[in-house]
Amino acid sequence: SVDTDEVKVSDGVIHPVTNRQYGQSFYFQSESGYSAKDVRFYTDEDLNYNKDDNFSLSVWAKRFHPDTGSADPTSGNVQGIFIRGHTATCYGIDYYYHANQIRAGVRGGVSGTTFLATHNTTDDLLDWHHLAFTYESGSSTGIKLYVNGDLKDSQSTLHSDGFNITGSLDFSASKTPGDVDYIGTTNEALNIGGNDVGGGTGNHFNGFIQYPRVYRRAIEPEVVQQLYLKPDGHTEYQITDVKL
Repeated sequence: SVDTDEVKVSDGVIHPVTNRQYGQSFYFQSESGYSAKDVRFYTDEDLNYNKDDNFSLSVWAKRFHPDTGSADPTSGNVQGIFIRGHTATCYGIDYYYHANQIRAGVRGGVSGTTFLATHNTTDDLLDWHHLAFTYESGSSTGIKLYVNGDLKDSQSTLHSDGFNITGSLDFSASKTPGDVDYIGTTNEALNIGGNDVGGGTGNHFNGFIQYPRVYRRAIEPEVVQQLYLKPDGHTEYQITDVKL
């Protein structure tokens, strides 16, 4: 189930190339006079991925605020987009707005275990963009960030390349299905628009988020491209393992 907690719904993705509009999006505002909300995915599915898993996230996002052109909050330096966990033990996508930077990756349980693929935007994420993060264990390009179908950056998940997330330093949450308060029932649940971030001082998202998808594999570049070209997922490829 999804706890929307009064999050507003607005017009959906306007494709940056075709200008076609798709469906409806979640609309978030975090500033004074607005309710700071998020959408958390409370589910029996095990979304508590760890360093040995392969998985991917896909989402459309556009920053917006009716009272300011920047869409930056008045405090903090990072906005959560699509992420599970906060600072330590987390994976996902956030936006470091002091540098106009999209970030995707993982962070283990202690400092020095943050591994991010990044891309600096030219529009401050004020237009619609498709963002995809793929994670593959034991690969020289195990962490990948795609923006609008194009690979922008990658990082290794090989120990020989310095990837030091091991054992107790994993980025998975300590609670698992079977526990009374496992991640599907707590604030550690996967979410969009919240103030959970991979590092820095987090604040809630200002703007629109649509089509969050989770895959139990590192999706191929062809699939990423199709998700960009067809935001609603009606593609020429068989899209499987969609969880949300």
